[in-house]
Formats: sequence, structure tokens, C-alpha cells
Amino acid sequence: MKKVKNISFYIAPIIIVGCLIAIFFISKRKNHFKEKAQNKIAQLENLEKQSELYRQKSKADEFFIAREYNDAMEIYLKIEDSIDDKSFMKSRRATIERFNSLKSELDSTQNMSMSQMASMEREMDKKISELENEYEEKIKNLKERFDKDISSLKNTIAQKEKEIQNKVELGRLTFYNANGTKIAYFGEVKFGKANGEGVGHYSSNSVYDGDWKNNMKHGKGTYKWVDGHKYVGEYQNDKREGEGTYFWNTGEKYVGEWKNDKRNGHGILYDKDGNVKLDGEWENDELVQ
Repeated sequence: MKKVKNISFYIAPIIIVGCLIAIFFISKRKNHFKEKAQNKIAQLENLEKQSELYRQKSKADEFFIAREYNDAMEIYLKIEDSIDDKSFMKSRRATIERFNSLKSELDSTQNMSMSQMASMEREMDKKISELENEYEEKIKNLKERFDKDISSLKNTIAQKEKEIQNKVELGRLTFYNANGTKIAYFGEVKFGKANGEGVGHYSSNSVYDGDWKNNMKHGKGTYKWVDGHKYVGEYQNDKREGEGTYFWNTGEKYVGEWKNDKRNGHGILYDKDGNVKLDGEWENDELVQ
């Protein structure tokens, strides 16, 4: 019994301390949620204020457009402190003052003759029209400037995206051609394939140095066979096509047109001393005329 009392004596403070710590963290958590709730309420109140300000400003703008300047100014003055753009109020005041000035001039002409009244009315309409045109011109210029800036920004973004897409890096690749020959490539890489300038070492010990497109010889380049033969010229989709010169290891060479990896078109065959051996039209590696 005494032993149980001793254990209780030690455990009781621990339980009490644990309860106090739990109460502390619960209270802290509660305060945290309370603070977040207060922040949300403050944000909602701020949005409501902004919405009310926008509604009042829109109403005032409607009065202003309808030339009910006194009603418009009454609302503008109420919300003046909430409008960040001070030049806006300055511009509105100037317009209303000009209108009131014109109105005062019109009132002073009530005793004038009909012709004088008509003249004054035309003058007032002219001035109001000039003011409206002035604002319309300013708005038009602003819109054109913004449209130009947006267009320029779109072009810049498109150019940057194109640069990213066309970005070429140097790298090493290993792939096989349509004949199943393994190629070890080093050069420009784009979209994970040989694209651009590079060198391909074939498993047959031949070497191609030139332009590539999607892992195929495409463009201008030089192909050297292990037995000493060499081709210098144009390729399309891994085949000799266009203008090119083929050199035999015997010293002979063919200079002319190629198509589908064979001599097709006009070409000249030279012997090892550089003398013309055959000159004419070729078809599938055979001289036809």
C-alpha cells in the first residue's frame, strides 16, 4: 500500500504537467485558428469595401457620361480619399469646371436675341464636342499604345519559345540506320536525335562528317569508306541526292548529279589523271547518253 502511494506521488505531478502542456497547445492552436478567421473576415470586409467603392465610382461615371456633373461630383467627393489615382479627380474637376463655366455663360445670355443665343449654343456644343473628342483621342492613343505593347510582348514570348524549342546542344548518341548499321554519333543534338552538324562513326568503320536530320545524313557532308572511297556532296534522308563528287581509291572520280543514292542526271567521269572519261546523262549508275 505504501508502495502504491509512493508511485502515485510521482505520477500525479507528471499527469498534471502533461495536462497543462496539452491545455497550452490546445489554447495556442485555438488562438491560431481564431487569428486566421479574423484575417479572413478582414479580407472579406476589404473586398466588400472595394466592391462598394467600384459600385459608387461606376455610378458616378454614369452620371458623368450623361453630363449630370453635379450628381457625379457629389459621389466623387465622397470616395475621393479612396481613389489612388489623384490625376483622375483633377481631370474630372477640370471638366466639370469648364462645363459650369460654359453653363454660366449660357445663363448670362438669357436676355440676348435668338440669334445670339443660337450662336452661344453652337459655341458651347463645339467646346463640349472638342472636349469629348479630346478624351476620345486620348483613350484611342492609350489603347493603341497598350495594343502595341501587348503585341510586342507576345512576339517576344513567341521568339523566346522558338529559341527554346530550337536550342541545340552537343552530345553523344548511339543509334542504327535503316540498314541496321550501328552508328556512334558526336555533334549537335536536338529532340534527342542527331540534328545539325556532327560526325558519325559506323560499325563498318566508315565515317560521315556533315549535316544530320533526325539521325539521318541530310544536307552537305563527306562520307569515307574504310577501303579509301569517298563521297563529298549533298544528302537527303540518308541517301546521296543533289550535287556530289565520288572519289575511287584508284584516283578516278565522278562529278555530277545524284538521286536515290545513285548517279542520276548529268555527270562527268574522270580518270586518275583528270582526263574526261565519260560525260553525259546517267540513270541508276549507268551512262544512257
